[in-house]
Amino acid sequence: MDSTGKISCKGLIVIYQLTTSKHTLNTHVSDLIHAADIVSFPSNSAIFLNVGTGGGKSYFCKHTLYNVAAKQNKRVLYIISRANPRDQFYNEIVKAGKQDYISITTYQALESRILAGEPYVLYKYDYIVFDEYHRFISDSIIDTNTDLLLKEVFNCSAVRFFLSATPYGMDTYLQQRFSQKNIYYTSYYLPACYKSMTLRVYQNQISIEHVLSKAINENVKAVCFSTNIQLLRDLYQKYRECSLFICSEANNEYSKYVDEDSKQAMLESEKLPCIILFATTCLDIGFNLNDTSIKYIICDLDDIDQIKQCIGRRRIKHETDSLQVYVKDQSTSMMQRSIKDWEKKIEPVIYLNRYGEVAYKQRYLQRHQYKPSRLIFWGSDERGNPLLQASELTYRYYVHRIKRCREVLNSGKNFLSFLQGEFDCNTIDREIALHSNIVRYVYLLRVVGKEFDLQERKEFCRQLNYRDTYRNLVKTIDKINKELQAECLPFEVQKIIVKKQTFWMVTLIE
Repeated sequence: MDSTGKISCKGLIVIYQLTTSKHTLNTHVSDLIHAADIVSFPSNSAIFLNVGTGGGKSYFCKHTLYNVAAKQNKRVLYIISRANPRDQFYNEIVKAGKQDYISITTYQALESRILAGEPYVLYKYDYIVFDEYHRFISDSIIDTNTDLLLKEVFNCSAVRFFLSATPYGMDTYLQQRFSQKNIYYTSYYLPACYKSMTLRVYQNQISIEHVLSKAINENVKAVCFSTNIQLLRDLYQKYRECSLFICSEANNEYSKYVDEDSKQAMLESEKLPCIILFATTCLDIGFNLNDTSIKYIICDLDDIDQIKQCIGRRRIKHETDSLQVYVKDQSTSMMQRSIKDWEKKIEPVIYLNRYGEVAYKQRYLQRHQYKPSRLIFWGSDERGNPLLQASELTYRYYVHRIKRCREVLNSGKNFLSFLQGEFDCNTIDREIALHSNIVRYVYLLRVVGKEFDLQERKEFCRQLNYRDTYRNLVKTIDKINKELQAECLPFEVQKIIVKKQTFWMVTLIE
């Protein structure tokens, strides 16, 4: 390494822009890369921006990169992964009057053009932005065509910008390939800032409803992300009057529950138009919610990188903009079981790569396991002969997931403590909704905020069914609250007076 921080390697120059612990919310990509830097990048180069969510990646493209392209009369192609963030980004471009030099498309649209036999879909652009480029790997388990664009990625002559907060190892893969092709690449790093976030883990659906009830009672907003679309739909049905449900447009079974008008209003305003948003991970990347009234985020997910993406949808506006995040806990046994399942999935790929097609067929035909899959499929060689091939990107997805789980296990920390290190944030090391009497918890959750008059208190005490040492029903506020505290239930009964009449009311506490 020389005095400028440049590292020479096989004719390449690799520059690492590292941030320090002094990084704050005010540090953005445009502070690292200026117009003069963009002009200096040679054509056919690759620029990696491994920048945390909220780090100004989109702003950089809409302003700094646009201004350079406009002055040079050059074209920018911005590629994004999801339809919802594409629409949001397009609206921003149109409002700013910048569609003259920036074109927007999705990875899926480009894949469709390639499948239709259209070659060279990237050739007419001078700058190409691959937003959330980790989707080459992360989406490979649901989209078998994520690798179709890679040939053009390597062969086009544009300056390529690769943007992601969670590369999934795709940065390593691409850089290895660029190095083999003697293509210049540069990497910039800027971690996200989560100083104002408080993180805690939860266990089950009851815990989720506890958080949702807190949001409703505090008159603030909450977002619940999950890969379990049935769970989201059921919760949406329960909280329909104050919630919005969003899933992929391609999901014919569940997309009928999406309120398109409310969704579009949210896309345009970047504000949540209701108290609760239930969303699948179709919103995990490229979508912004600049809404400080969102105080709770629930992540019913087991993928640390996906958790980061979902949390990042809610932009942090200032140093005191607080946010509470609830992540489903992952035990040691759960992670070990996941690793075992993933290792079983990639075992055929390892065997095929190591011993070849003949040995693979003999081994897996004998086990009656030989069949095409997302990992092993029929392709063809240069002469068009059928050839068994492995999906390298899908394989790398499982390798990455195994690696991340092992990082947690090898750290010697529980899941919450590991996440605290990942996010450098505050944590509450007390799990919620681990109660000895789930029925009592559910009942109390249902009656939070209800005012009980004298007659209704009798039924309230009967439902709680607390008994003293003489087996008599507990009927006073002080004794009920003492029992609630002993059972670690996060509720308190208060006495209130309305129009000179005394009522009991259940409130939620931390």
